Amino acid sequence: MAKREPGTLIPLGLLVTAILQLVLGVVQWMELLLAQVTGDSFCSISSTLNCTAVWSSPVAKALQSATHVPVAGWGVVWSLGALVAALGVVRQGMAGQSADRFSVVAKIFGAAGALASLAFLGLSASIGAFCLTCLTTYALSFLFAFFALRLPLDRPLKQQALVPALAGAAGLVVIGYLVVLYPGLRTPTGDETGAELAAAAAKAAPAEHAHSNQTQPPAAPNASQPAEPTSRLGRFLSELSPQAQQALANVLAEMKAAPVPDVSAFKRRILHHGDASAPVQMLDFSDIQCPHCAQLAVTGDELRRLSPEGAFAQESRWFPLDAECNPKLDPRHTDGSGVRCAGARVMICLEGDPGYDKARHALFKAQQELSSPDMVLGIASDASGRSKADLSECMGRPETEAKLRADIEYAFAYDLEGTPLVVMNGRKVQPIGPLLYALILAEGRLDHPDFAALPPPRG
Repeated sequence: MAKREPGTLIPLGLLVTAILQLVLGVVQWMELLLAQVTGDSFCSISSTLNCTAVWSSPVAKALQSATHVPVAGWGVVWSLGALVAALGVVRQGMAGQSADRFSVVAKIFGAAGALASLAFLGLSASIGAFCLTCLTTYALSFLFAFFALRLPLDRPLKQQALVPALAGAAGLVVIGYLVVLYPGLRTPTGDETGAELAAAAAKAAPAEHAHSNQTQPPAAPNASQPAEPTSRLGRFLSELSPQAQQALANVLAEMKAAPVPDVSAFKRRILHHGDASAPVQMLDFSDIQCPHCAQLAVTGDELRRLSPEGAFAQESRWFPLDAECNPKLDPRHTDGSGVRCAGARVMICLEGDPGYDKARHALFKAQQELSSPDMVLGIASDASGRSKADLSECMGRPETEAKLRADIEYAFAYDLEGTPLVVMNGRKVQPIGPLLYALILAEGRLDHPDFAALPPPRG
């Protein structure tokens, strides 16, 4: 069998790497959409290996806000341009023609991909979280750059017409951007859930008020049009987007099928909202440096504002993602800062305190900057009005440690895969704002008749 020449292997390696990059970029984009809808991701393995933490970082959100395309979408843009360059190199080579023009463009894409990968690696290091699929993307980018740099040129690079090559590379980027712009505009940033919740709830609530105060009988329904839903829950569901309705249908089906663990050994410690007579009892477990936990805290405020009086009660507990204080985690699962453990302990000490919510929001707001237990203590003290000495003494008490261990055991009974964990009337539920609000309006009933209006669940 004839031995392949290196000149053939290098263009083929370039082509295969570009194809793999494109496939991975699309997969990452789909995973980003799933994470934005459900708050979960298959690549969110731990606090360190956490795709959602990277995708929800301020830099990632700023990039999407400015360009209307998420980070994963820009990976697709780069891959499309790199693929065109690689195809040109292979095609010209097979035809026995000079591939210099495409080779130089491939080298430009290789250099740009390698530099961008280094920049995103630095960003991940700065927030202490890495995306597993992103690391694979970076490896493929470096491999593409390696193949591109090894592409032979008929003329030395310094003799090439670099301006036309740069213009060609820029043109491929513009074309790729236009290709992904439409799906990019339809990709949520992760902040829309609360906006959609508030908008749909606002449209549903006044209608109920109008029905309860009307003096004239309602007009006879038009037989040619479907009847408008009359309950607050029905109107709320009808105001949601088709994507949100499908997500609710899927999650409701999962909740019905999931077993309910026996957690009778864990007694309620303190309610942070509502009372024990509320038809819906909501429980959440958070980590002070979890981005989706911070988002859930904001969603919780919206639920309190929008829900009917006395509709639900809420208890908050903690599951720090640090083996230093969490025996359920691998001993290697720690960053050594003690921030997560300190956050859980200080919030346990503030249970029942009027400043609890202010301290929780202050810590969540500063979660990317938290670097030491003393910083956690200072923020909690300033926000709550409790002295640092008082809080520090409480954090070291055996009773505080016992409460933290109870929280961890309680959460683990639900086989949690990450934070936040939300439990509603004993059942684990996805931390999706519209879903939580719908269940509150349904008084926790998964079989509420208004849910029949949702589309069939998809597996």
